[in-house]
Amino acid sequence: MKTRTCLIVASATMLIFAGPGYATTDIEQALNDCKDIEVANKRLNCYDQLANDVANQHASATTPLATPQTTQIASPESLFGQDKEKARTKLEELAGYKEAAELQAKVTEVRKNSRGQFIVTLENGQVWHQFDSKRLRIKIGDMITIEKSRLGSYQLRKSTGSVTLRVRRIS
Repeated sequence: MKTRTCLIVASATMLIFAGPGYATTDIEQALNDCKDIEVANKRLNCYDQLANDVANQHASATTPLATPQTTQIASPESLFGQDKEKARTKLEELAGYKEAAELQAKVTEVRKNSRGQFIVTLENGQVWHQFDSKRLRIKIGDMITIEKSRLGSYQLRKSTGSVTLRVRRIS
């Protein structure tokens, strides 16, 4: 009775752990070979060896070839209570984002609002609005440079000049 129970358990184990290296018929044949051994210790060793072989083949078939790199992700809890600018900087750092120091582009459209302030459209589609009262002659086709200033605003200047206008991006 014990031998029969061990055989059933071993058979079930072999079928469960069967990987691509062993077909079901191979396992059945190996189990039958072990079953035919009359000496109990040798028969048990045969089952043990078969179980080890199948388990090793199953483990090697399911082992990933390359380990993916883990990326540190900022959770909402890790950013809780931080200044918005610090949280934004942290997220940009994790994403590998680096803001450009300046933008150079050609002007494709120039309009003025009711206050006489410029609304400038650039070749890349960005639209910038002047919000100070300085005067600067800007025409379609002019090359301009927009730089970020120390206090977080942006300054627009013609590439050939030094006069700057304070601007903000509106689209």
